Amino acid sequence: MEVKINLEENMVYFVSNQKLTPMNPPDGGYGETKIMWQNNNAVHATTKFTTPIGKKVVKKKCGKEFFDHI
Repeated sequence: MEVKINLEENMVYFVSNQKLTPMNPPDGGYGETKIMWQNNNAVHATTKFTTPIGKKVVKKKCGKEFFDHI
């Protein structure tokens, strides 16, 4: 099986059970994603975001932009 991906897009992908899954970056651009494995298969992904103090952070939700000033 062959799948094409866009190399101009910053994205992390993982492959499990012959399926390619993209992982979106955290809202605001800062954070981490953890992938849990069970019996050699990716079963859960948890994304946690952080907010840099003193910086303007742009969050995207449902196609609209929200601005937070800290």
